[in-house]
Amino acid sequence: MAQGFVIQNNLVESSPASADASAINNLAGEKTTNDFLLFDGNSKFISRLYRYEFNVINATDQNPSTLINDRYTVVVTAEGRTVFSNGTLIALGSESSYTHVVMNSNGVNTFQVRLSTDVLTKAPVDISGYDYIQRRDAISKDNVSFFSVSRFDTIDSTSVDDSSVASNTADLYNVHTISSILSFARNNLTLLPYKKTRVPLGYLPSTFDKPVKFSGVITITNDSEVTQGSTSPGIFMTSPSNASAAGVRAFSDSSQPWTEDGTAGNAAASIKTTKASTEVTNLDFNPGDVALNATQSATPEFAQGTTASLLSATDTTRTIESFTHKMPMTINGEEYFLLMKDEST
Repeated sequence: MAQGFVIQNNLVESSPASADASAINNLAGEKTTNDFLLFDGNSKFISRLYRYEFNVINATDQNPSTLINDRYTVVVTAEGRTVFSNGTLIALGSESSYTHVVMNSNGVNTFQVRLSTDVLTKAPVDISGYDYIQRRDAISKDNVSFFSVSRFDTIDSTSVDDSSVASNTADLYNVHTISSILSFARNNLTLLPYKKTRVPLGYLPSTFDKPVKFSGVITITNDSEVTQGSTSPGIFMTSPSNASAAGVRAFSDSSQPWTEDGTAGNAAASIKTTKASTEVTNLDFNPGDVALNATQSATPEFAQGTTASLLSATDTTRTIESFTHKMPMTINGEEYFLLMKDEST
């Protein structure tokens, strides 16, 4: 006949499992066993990515170039499978310890793996030789505590005379339900890949095929003290018609679109450009000292194309109706027009 339970036996007298559940419910309250069952087998929960579910870039290259940013990148190819997130500790194959960590995960289909102890170089390792990699999914005490974080009250009702102030103050951190928060997160995660193509990323190289506008100050730092060259930090401009050509470092080129034509001091001397759009910082109309050089004209002239003197300001008495063309110019931020007449006809 049952004699009760001995503390040291840890309820071993109760058998089968249904009797254990009844005993716990009798001691701690109805349905208490349901709470325990939520963590049944918790320490054994794992997630695995098998070798046939992913590829590894440069896996066969035993001496990859250090300039290749994606070396040993894991690319998940299996349908319905997702990647591990940054900072996740993983074990390689049958290893019993979790000595590697995930880095550079895009949250969709790629990530890299490094040794958890390599916090300086963060060199990616090749995991192509393992049958699988696994993550521990056990729920810890910290996980549970983060589910409902205790926060300080922003308003102390005991120090307020008007009690209505405290009663009308909502809890900003618990306004929405968990289901609505998850729905909000899913919708934003769906838009994330598109958003990432429109903004510079601080942790990955950013490539844009559309004009980029910045509303603030751009600061470029050379943390590694790389000698100025094609690989040192900077802003480079490339030609849209020749994408393979080397880019030109911004602010490092002193060339300008104007070239001299003729001998300086002669009447035919001029400067010219073939650019469709040219910006001039300072434009001075100075015909020279006619008294010293009688060959110079006292009237500045604009020439268009290969024909000279198509645009000539020789007559200031014309009425506005007599002009046939106008050339826009921006001066001190304001747009003006030079009125001209084609005298070649």
